[in-house]
Amino acid sequence: MEPRHIESIALENGLKLEILDNSRKVARDRWQVTVIARIEIEVTDRWFNDRLAPPAKSDQLRNKLGDTVRFVSQVERNFVDDREKKSVLQQIQGRLLANIKYYSHPDFAARFIIREFKKPVY
Repeated sequence: MEPRHIESIALENGLKLEILDNSRKVARDRWQVTVIARIEIEVTDRWFNDRLAPPAKSDQLRNKLGDTVRFVSQVERNFVDDREKKSVLQQIQGRLLANIKYYSHPDFAARFIIREFKKPVY
């Protein structure tokens, strides 16, 4: 089942934060409530600056990572009562949105690209 779109937020650094509901029923009146924060980042030199240099040339970055990388943060609560699902969903969403300053930081994209590039390939 595909996650349900809750909202999209344009960030100050030019990225877009998507909030998704990936909740599912696990028993008669119980839910696994899952909210996902997702940001697609184009792998390009535009994110880098004098303070934060790219770890490799553009073509090397794209060869390893592809044209985009995806930041994902997911929060789950298990065995949530049917009657509490909506409020739990809103609480989790608020928790993820509390990090909006972090997602909006001018260096967020560059740091994430560097982190992904440095991950070992198995």
